[in-house]
Amino acid sequence: MLLLQQLQQAHADEQREETITTVGGMHGRVSKEGSTRGIFRLNGKTAFSRGVHLNMINACPSSDFPSASATLRTLTHATQQRFILRVTVWSGNIDDARFVAGNLLQLRSIEKVDIWNGILCGASHRDDIDLLDEAQALVLGIPDGPQPNP
Repeated sequence: MLLLQQLQQAHADEQREETITTVGGMHGRVSKEGSTRGIFRLNGKTAFSRGVHLNMINACPSSDFPSASATLRTLTHATQQRFILRVTVWSGNIDDARFVAGNLLQLRSIEKVDIWNGILCGASHRDDIDLLDEAQALVLGIPDGPQPNP
């Protein structure tokens, strides 16, 4: 009976879990136990020995991505960090077709959300990341109109 109760609790937790679409919203998850879900736009990537670091920004329409990305480039490094979520993807490959700047990514499990050297960071596994198209984004509640730039 205990296993059935655990499965029911896990399902109830999944139904309650909200999907975060902004870096500001993710700041509220700092140092909290458990994982969270998120949908973000990929702004850049960097390889490291065991995977890849993804620099994510707020989920926004693809038409707004070029201006949001350009705005970030004009900021100082310290100021940029307020608008970026760095996700460490263990076993990730920098050449993965999903990891192209501007792509909208759904991260089904972001764990260990914390601030490290002034940067908001989290960890995910490559199998927990899906590429979304714009139609899927609308279904999931990502706005289609212009969004404020950082």
